[in-house]
Order: sequence, then structure tokens, then C-alpha cells
Amino acid sequence: LNDVTYLIGNANVLNVNPFALLVTHASDQRIVQNVGIPNSHGLLSPTQWDQSLDVRDDDGFFGSAEDFYALYQERFGAPPAYQAAYSAAMGYSLQKAIESAGSLDTEAVKVALWNLSLKSFYGLLEYSAPGDISGLVGTQPRRPMVTTQILNGSIGVVAPAEAATMELDYPMLTWAEKALLLYPCPQGTVEDGFAADGSIQCTACDAGTYRDRFVLSCSPCPPGSFADSPGTAVCRKCPPTTRSANQSASRSCVQCPAGTLCPTGTSQPLPCPVGHFCPAGRELPAPCANGTKRSEPGARGPEDCVACAPGTYNALVGRSECASCQAGWFSASSGQLECSMCPRGSLASNTGTSVCTACADAGPRGSTTQDIASSDSSACRCPLDTYLPLAGRACLPCPEGLFCAFGADLQSVGEASAAWPVALPGFMARAGEPLVVYRCLFAEHCPGGACEDGACTVQTCAPYRDPAAVACGRCAEGAYQSGQECLPCEGGVDALPIVFVTLAVVFALAAVTYAINRDMIKQTRWAVGMMVSLTCLFSATQTTSVYLSLNMAWTEPLGSLMKAMSLMTFDLSLVKTECIM
Repeated sequence: LNDVTYLIGNANVLNVNPFALLVTHASDQRIVQNVGIPNSHGLLSPTQWDQSLDVRDDDGFFGSAEDFYALYQERFGAPPAYQAAYSAAMGYSLQKAIESAGSLDTEAVKVALWNLSLKSFYGLLEYSAPGDISGLVGTQPRRPMVTTQILNGSIGVVAPAEAATMELDYPMLTWAEKALLLYPCPQGTVEDGFAADGSIQCTACDAGTYRDRFVLSCSPCPPGSFADSPGTAVCRKCPPTTRSANQSASRSCVQCPAGTLCPTGTSQPLPCPVGHFCPAGRELPAPCANGTKRSEPGARGPEDCVACAPGTYNALVGRSECASCQAGWFSASSGQLECSMCPRGSLASNTGTSVCTACADAGPRGSTTQDIASSDSSACRCPLDTYLPLAGRACLPCPEGLFCAFGADLQSVGEASAAWPVALPGFMARAGEPLVVYRCLFAEHCPGGACEDGACTVQTCAPYRDPAAVACGRCAEGAYQSGQECLPCEGGVDALPIVFVTLAVVFALAAVTYAINRDMIKQTRWAVGMMVSLTCLFSATQTTSVYLSLNMAWTEPLGSLMKAMSLMTFDLSLVKTECIM
């Protein structure tokens, strides 16, 4: 007790004000007597026992904890400390151990104590035997404890919650605040002279004012609170949607007007936030609907939310501004939740567009876009099977023999990334004259133009054919004609056909000379018949070799035979004259 008294005295003198002060052996009225009610107020202490605990003897020897407290006070004229209850419980345990042992033998009584499990006014009495995990013999190492607190001179249990008899007072008052506990009048009243009998007279504080334990006079209720009756110790906060009628000393609260918010304890209404509206009596702001906005605070109702203008939208609720439609998108009317994509044939080059611009107004007449949501006028191109001529402002039908892809543009001929009219298979157009179309004699000579990765070729000829020749009609330089195809000049000129043709020509000339200079009458029938036969054979060979002009694949050895017979038609392609020149 002396240590506790010394601790409290020094803390007071040094003005040390902890949030809580927990000391042992303070669950005792003698502490209150030593340091006084104000200084002991709020003191916490762990204790083994308190009269408020719900415990009692099995046999009713002492009864309950409260019964023991009353018996002790009646007998000794003072309330028992927990040490007194502990001492009585030990004597009670010894008596029960002796009864259980049936003997006064020390060892027998020890064993009986170790085996004891007894309910009492002090709680459950059990003692640790030798070998207990606690290492303590003859003690109560697992006995639960409680925490008490001194409040206004009274001691009660505050923890654990199931055993509490009063509410914990935390944080602890400062020493200066504790001094106010000496004020003679209760909270809500003030000292007002003396009564006729000499006692202090207390008067209730007026409505709109209060006095708690921290002040010595009636004070006006702070803003946002009120006291509607005299004698108030604590002013009440104004409930939500209301505010205090006055800035101070309010006796009531009044309804906040529409367009404002009043949370609990409000003295000055707050403006309704942007993107919301606040009807009167509403605790929380209501969001403006999607498709609308509210840029200024203080909206009273949904009618104060403004619909998003054309070219803008709002997909969310409670917004202060509407978002602009991005390029390529539009919103035609107000109050839109989302923007729409510009359809094919139109575009929106700017943000916040309400009407898409038609390609007829932004590009060539008859043009359109390949995709939706276009944002640039360059996307307006001529559609499939049409093209844009040089210096033209309108799309024209694609000429016969040409293929015009989407965006075919004669103005961009020669640009690697452009798509211009290209020749269909069986047709050709020279690079310098893309609209002058030639129908090819042989379709295989003219496979048509091509587009790859956005780059188009106006015309193409079959391999090794001259693209500058009309209808790809001749072989390119470095190639020779072989049937209906051109082949590269590789491996030099084949001399055998030349020698064969030369000898055949010499032989034929000699034979003709001989035949002309000889007397026909003197010629034998055999000679005449041979000449006629050779003439017929030569004529038949020429006629048969005409089949070489057909686009057919001849199998061997027929192919070689037909090729040899072509000499009879004086087909000089066999000698690769192009490769000689």
C-alpha cells in the first residue's frame, strides 16, 4: 500500500498523466483512504478475488463471495481485502483436506490437498502436485484473475467482460481533471449559494447549456449539439439531416434545406457535392443518373442534373462532367450513355462530334470507307470495281479487263503502297498506260496484275516475256521462243539443229538444181516416183507439224518426233535465233 501511495503522489507532483495506471495491491479501500477519492479515481489493479464474482461454496460454509464480504465486514468493521479472502480460503481448503484424509497425518493431508478440487466463495480450489508442468508445488498456477478499477471511491471489476460489474473508464483523467471531482454539485448543476440549513445549494443548468465533470460552470452547447431541457450533463449531437438552431447554446435542431448535407453533429450545412443532388431530409447525396452531369455543388433534386450535350456521353452515375466522343464516334442526341461508331461511308475527324461527315462531303463522289469508326478523310476511297481517275473528283466504273480493288486510285500509280487498277488474267496493260487494256492472244501469256502487302503491279507477263510488248507478245531479252512459252538462254546455242538445217537446205538445193537441169523425158519412172513421194512426205510432215501450235503435252518419244518435224515448217525457234542476236 505504501508503494502505491508513493507512486500516485509523485506522479501527481510531476504531472505525469498516463492513459492508464495499473498497479498491484490497489484493489483495496485503504488506497482510497490514503490518497483520496480524486487521486485514486481510474486506478486499475489485477486481483485474485472480488466480492462481485459469481462463486460459492459447495457446502455453503461461507456461502457466496458476496456473503463472505458481508460476514467479514460485520465481524471486523471493514471490507475485506483479497488477502483476507485468500487466507480464509486456505483455511477452508485445509479443513476439507483433513476431512478427506480422515487423519491429521502431515503426508496424508498433503496428498489430500494435491487431489483437492473444491468449489468455494474464493473460486475453484486446486493445488499443483509434485511433477506439475508449472514447476510449482502446492500453489494455484492456473487460477484465473480479474481486473478492478476505482471509480469515485468505489471498487469494481472491469475485466474480463463476463465478470465485469462496471464499465472501464479509459483514458484515465489527468490530475487536474481529477481535482474537479471535488465539486460539490452533481453534473448538470452548478453551485448557487447555501441553503437555509447551511448546505450548498445546486441549480440546474438552463436548456442549451451543460456542465460535465470537466467544467465548474454551465457552458453553452457547442455548435452541432443541443440540450432541450435543463440540468443537462452532456449535450446531444444533432442527428443526420439536421443542424443546431444556433451556433452555440442551441435548445433544438432544425431540418437542413434541400441542396445541402448535414451529417451527425452539424452546425453549418455542407453543400451537396458535384455530380449529386440532395433533397431535404436525405442523409446521403443521391448520384445524378448516367447520361447526365452536375458541375456545380448544391443540386436540390434530379431536375438539377443536366443531360449530356450531343457529342458527349456519360456511362457512369454521379459524374460532374460528360466525356467527349472520341474521333470516329458520335452521339446525335443529348443524354447519351455511350457514343456510336460512325457507319461506313462517313467519318468524324474531331472529338465531341454529334453528326458524322459523309464521304461525299469529305472525299471523292461515290467514295466510302472500308471500316466503321473512321476518323480521317483519307479513309474515304473508291469502292470495289471503281477507281479514281487522274485529277478526278468522282469514282468511275472499272474498265473491262481490269480489276479495281477498294481504294483503286489512278492518282497514286507508281506509289509502292497504293492500290490501283490491275489487269485481269488474259489481259495486260503497260505501266505507262494503266487504262489501255490489251486482250492477250494466249491467256497463259498474261496472268494479270497482282497486289501484295498493299503494293500493286499494274500488269504482269508470263515468265521471260517482255512486259513492254503489247499483249506480252514477245520474249524478253535473254530468252527465246519455244512453242508458246519463253525460255531463258542458258548453255549457249544448240549447233545440231543448225547443222541439220544447213545440210537439208544444201541437199534440197542440189536436188532441185539436178531436177531442173535434167530432161524430164529421160527420167525413169522410179526417179519420178521417188520425187513425187518425197514431195508428198515433205508436205505431210509440214501439215502434221501444225499440231505443234496446239497447247498440248506430247509424251515421249512423240514429243521429240514432233519437235524434229518442226524443222520441215522452217521453225527457226529450234535454233534459238534470239539467243544469237
